[in-house]
Amino acid sequence: MTGTLRSPETASTPPEGRRFLISRFWRTAGGFWRESGASRAWFLTGALTGSTLLQLALQFRLNYWSRDFFDAFGRRDGSELRTQALLFLMLASISMLVAVLAIWARMATQREWRRWLTQHLIDRWLGNDRFQHLHFQQGEDRNPEYRIAEDARVATDATVSMAAGLLTAVLNLVIFVGILWNVGGDLVIEVSDRQLTVPKYLVITVVT
Repeated sequence: MTGTLRSPETASTPPEGRRFLISRFWRTAGGFWRESGASRAWFLTGALTGSTLLQLALQFRLNYWSRDFFDAFGRRDGSELRTQALLFLMLASISMLVAVLAIWARMATQREWRRWLTQHLIDRWLGNDRFQHLHFQQGEDRNPEYRIAEDARVATDATVSMAAGLLTAVLNLVIFVGILWNVGGDLVIEVSDRQLTVPKYLVITVVT
């Protein structure tokens, strides 16, 4: 905090001002990963990233399990079907455990970051008697400690959720393209007396 609380004019902040506010937020809130106790912050970040990677790896493996299962079903291979059924139970159990880990890591990261940021803002607000320089207005800004807690919650919760969702989306895209690249093959088109080969046509089709 810098001696003034959020005002109604914030909503009409020009783009340059919003970029400045975002940059300032990251300089302040990023201390969670730099200052004392940062080892816990990095542990939670690693747990969140790792659980996301594990979830995607399990989804990738389940795609191949589906192929193997239906191939065995088509061959009427009872022994292979039993093997695939047991494999599915194992993959499903691991998937549920990883899902629980992912939820815990996300919520723990949000909670710890929010706690650190709230304490950091309160310390700055009370430091050097800054609170005496605040210009109070009618409304919710008359309770600055509430605004600090609420703004810290909104800022950290939304940021962690968005980062986790973005990471999942990017990795899903990479895995999906990788699968299409491996299974798609090439498309051969005959044009008059010539053959036109379109390499990895499934990937090109999806991209275009």
